[in-house]
Amino acid sequence: MGSLASWFKSLTLVHIFLGYVFLTSSGIIAVLQLSTLLIRPVSPYYYRYSNIILVEFAWYQLMFLATCWSGSKFDIYSHSPSMDSVGREHALVTMNHCYELDFIVGWLGAVHYNMLGSAKIVAKKALKYLPLIGLQFSMTESIFLSRDWKVDQHNLMNDLHKVTLCPRPTWLLLCPEGTRFTTEKHKTSLEYMRRNNLPELQHHLAPRAKGFQAAVTALKGKFPALYDITTGFHTNNTGKEPSFLSMLSGVPFHAELIYWRIDLDDIPTDTEGNIKYLYKIYQFKDEAMDYFHRHDTFRGFSDFKQIDYVDKSHWCLLVETVWVVLLGLPLIVVLVNLLIAGAYTTLAVIALVTLLASLGMRKMIAYTEKSTSSAYGRSSPHKQQ
Repeated sequence: MGSLASWFKSLTLVHIFLGYVFLTSSGIIAVLQLSTLLIRPVSPYYYRYSNIILVEFAWYQLMFLATCWSGSKFDIYSHSPSMDSVGREHALVTMNHCYELDFIVGWLGAVHYNMLGSAKIVAKKALKYLPLIGLQFSMTESIFLSRDWKVDQHNLMNDLHKVTLCPRPTWLLLCPEGTRFTTEKHKTSLEYMRRNNLPELQHHLAPRAKGFQAAVTALKGKFPALYDITTGFHTNNTGKEPSFLSMLSGVPFHAELIYWRIDLDDIPTDTEGNIKYLYKIYQFKDEAMDYFHRHDTFRGFSDFKQIDYVDKSHWCLLVETVWVVLLGLPLIVVLVNLLIAGAYTTLAVIALVTLLASLGMRKMIAYTEKSTSSAYGRSSPHKQQ
């Protein structure tokens, strides 16, 4: 039975069906999100709240793939008292960017603390133009950077102010490394750290300080905490890291996360002090990842303990089921009727559209892959800070 289910989940036709449900539902959600622009001048509060709810109906489908579909799991390690306020306070979140699925794991954490719709990201501007997904991030007021500080500085401060107006507790996810870890980028990063007498990081790139300093400065007094998240994925002795495509094919992954809560008031805002504190955070992350690579777990690292959390994956299953019933089943009925009626020309057109949609979906998946990561970080980091 297990092998039959695995075979079914690996079928390209099944992937296309799931992609159709996600893209079509996202299109419906996009129309509803754009309609909320009408209420923004009257009530910015309800505009923001509406978009939080709407976007969850899209993003829960991705979380369905990670939980119910692939059967993946993740463990959280932290100091118990520091987790009491998670989900009940605004927080700046820093996270390592080493894997293709680290953003999925970050979202899983948001799901289990009821933060998914109000979670925001700081990301490269290209993501803003990704069909449908870019609109979802834009309407929930995520922040997009062109990676030119002269251009970004003013826009960033305005966007950070908007984040503080979120009507629900929110996370603002910032990856200070600025790009996904690769061997080539790490070599360049090491040269930069040695040249500037900075602590050398073996498992991370040199963090960009300017965006981090701006975020801490703007959010102090409004956001009480910074959550530093360090993520590690088990490779099950295969040497292969999980990918979005493997998750879509039903292959489970097992991730572990360290949550380290830091009072935002403890982080200096002056340039020198802020850089030192940022590197202190990354030296901790480097020690944690070194431990993980040696032991294949964070269990036993420092004084962090595994934390129990309430499983919220049933919401992912419920949302996916609703969309499949509303959009998937009618499609199947239409296709069967066309086949019975012998409308082969119409079926051929549908097949062509399906092929094009499949190629589009594959291109969107490629956006998450290491092999297609940006060139950012291949030149000296100080030029890009």
